Amino acid sequence: MTYFNFFSMMFDFIKAVEWGFDHKFLGKDDPALSRNILIMIAFILNFVVGCLMTAFLKFHVMLATDNKTTIENLDKLGRPFNSPYDVGGKENWKQIFGTNPWLYPFPIFCGSGKPVGDGIYWPTV
Repeated sequence: MTYFNFFSMMFDFIKAVEWGFDHKFLGKDDPALSRNILIMIAFILNFVVGCLMTAFLKFHVMLATDNKTTIENLDKLGRPFNSPYDVGGKENWKQIFGTNPWLYPFPIFCGSGKPVGDGIYWPTV
């Protein structure tokens, strides 16, 4: 959603910046001033949140690929840690999201979309 907002607001942001350069922000009684400032602040805030969420997504994709939890990743204390449940990148994703890649974006676990394992016991190396 953040990426959608970023791209859908880009045109308004560019127009608001152009308006700012044209008017030099001197006309404080101009009704477009508050609207354009709000557009610029919202766009910049959305950009910052998008950057943070991208880093967060990258970190968790790495954890899912290595079949680790956040706590296991933080507990390693600078030492290499290999999860006993790491059965390979593709199989790790099947353990988390299920066997049907078309259902990965949806939290539906039925038929072919069931994750590998029963929630208590998981395949190990």
